Amino acid sequence: MRRRAVYIVVGAILLSISACADATAPRSRVVLAPSTLRKTVGPPDVSGSVGAIYNNSTTLYNFPYETWVTLEVTGTVAFTSSPPAQGASPFYQYPGRSDVTATGLYDGRQDTGCAMNLSVVGALFNGGNFGTCGSAQQINISKIVGGSVTVRRGPPPKENSYDCDPWGQATCHSVSGSQSVRLRPVPVALKAKASPKVVNFAAGTTPVTFTGFLNPDSLTVQGGRQPFTFALTSWQWITADSNRVVTLTSVPSCVFPSGVAATRNCIFTPQGSGRMVLSGFAGGYQQTGSTSVQCFTSPADFIANDTANDFSAREELLEALSLSHSDSSPTAGWNASNPKGWKNETPGVLWKFPNGGGYQFVPYNDPSSTACRASLPPSTYAPSAAPVPGAEPVAGVHVHPNKWFEPIYGCDSVDVKGVKVRGAQSPGDVDENGQLRPVGTQLPEDEIRAGSDPDWRWVQDSNGLPMFIMTAVGYALRLDDPMTGNLRGPHKSWPITKFALDFGGEAARKCAWPKKYEG
Repeated sequence: MRRRAVYIVVGAILLSISACADATAPRSRVVLAPSTLRKTVGPPDVSGSVGAIYNNSTTLYNFPYETWVTLEVTGTVAFTSSPPAQGASPFYQYPGRSDVTATGLYDGRQDTGCAMNLSVVGALFNGGNFGTCGSAQQINISKIVGGSVTVRRGPPPKENSYDCDPWGQATCHSVSGSQSVRLRPVPVALKAKASPKVVNFAAGTTPVTFTGFLNPDSLTVQGGRQPFTFALTSWQWITADSNRVVTLTSVPSCVFPSGVAATRNCIFTPQGSGRMVLSGFAGGYQQTGSTSVQCFTSPADFIANDTANDFSAREELLEALSLSHSDSSPTAGWNASNPKGWKNETPGVLWKFPNGGGYQFVPYNDPSSTACRASLPPSTYAPSAAPVPGAEPVAGVHVHPNKWFEPIYGCDSVDVKGVKVRGAQSPGDVDENGQLRPVGTQLPEDEIRAGSDPDWRWVQDSNGLPMFIMTAVGYALRLDDPMTGNLRGPHKSWPITKFALDFGGEAARKCAWPKKYEG
């Protein structure tokens, strides 16, 4: 649904996409294929093959710290025995060919009572196996500590040549084939939490206890709880503007000891909002976990103040601002292959995942959007558009990517001495008479007035969804349905970046919103 952008008092209208750090290298414009996971990391599965011959083996992995793994065997090997001779031992393996799994065959002549089974050797592990001899095989769960995992074939059934040959000259048994073995580290994530989670940095500072832990923190093997551990490698505090990174090597409580542990604590007194990043070896690879400490927004907002999800809605809103190329100049990127330039409103929907899964901003790729207009049709927040089953739309989102008093290209209309005329769509745009078209101007939005008429109409038509507007000068605005005949209604306004917070002095600057940690 297209909406006309009007720039008289208010700046950009409804919605768009993209971001840039400089004027020469914009980030690519992407329509997300939404997922609960932004990226997949971790050690790869490792596979090997074990033949049917006695002592054939495969060595799969070597971890520097203890790591719980699963070992899964697929396929079978063949065991073939000749027909028995008269008077053969009752323990003689027959008839004919058998398909042997990782659990092997029962053999009364073996001391262990089992033959051709696969065993795990060469590492400290819990002593589990692939199942009872001759039964359906199961996954082996083992713990590796600074060594490798070797899976080895056991001996074939013992034989006496008289079992199949009265003259005692024949070989009664033969084996053939191989089985595939896959080693997979048990999935575990390194996490961090903070207490307290919220600090009013505008009023002062307070010590915060940061705790690193694993999720899950254990598994049950043979009825017993087996705890997971990790080896810590660093604590880092990243300020909200991401310009100051403090590696906490001089804070006594944050200096990590050698060895592994189930949790680690760091007591640190941040001077403003930011993010603590914990690095360590867990689950078979080097991981990072992070948590933020921030101020509550005032006036209060249940989406922006959602501490249960580590303020992830704030990170997603900042992501929309990043995608808008708000740091570019108004004329950056204009050429024949990119006739809209880089600055672009960023239309999209903020979704909340079920079961405490956090938030995700899903941009809408509107081909008609510019720095001055965009659309966000009902189909973008319909149940069929949910990024994962059960996700709920909680707000529309778009960006006003121009700073105050900057020119804005791409407006349907601008005000020229009280007359609305079509605005310049690009630098140098001329009308039918060859005259330069007027350029729109972004005027400040404030506590009293925010959003354009199309923005407010969207709120009224959105079945109760509010609209977040992220601005290039570092404010977050929230428009809510006035529930009256008036077009415009109440809105909330928060300074969220250092640029905007500079107007509030040193105390206000300490409450900036930290960006998403990409690792």
